[in-house]
Amino acid sequence: MNFYLDHPNKEAQQKRLDAIPQSANDAVIDTWIGAVGEHLAQRWHLKVPSWTRRDLHFALREPVFLPSAPALRGIVIVESPPALGRDLRL
Repeated sequence: MNFYLDHPNKEAQQKRLDAIPQSANDAVIDTWIGAVGEHLAQRWHLKVPSWTRRDLHFALREPVFLPSAPALRGIVIVESPPALGRDLRL
């Protein structure tokens, strides 16, 4: 939330993104964190932090849908940030 409160101060937003998060020790959460960091940087025309490319942010081996209901998968795929789909290495 603080990231958005810094708008329109790009320097402050970049500083927030550059802070390296600790691992959550959960592949789904770590992948989500990496994708959100990349998405926010791209969305607000900032530099994508190098930490978003750490191996722990690419630990998933199959897609995870949240919510998991099969009927909602199409919506989740279409509405998810592109960075989240990129984080799955098969």
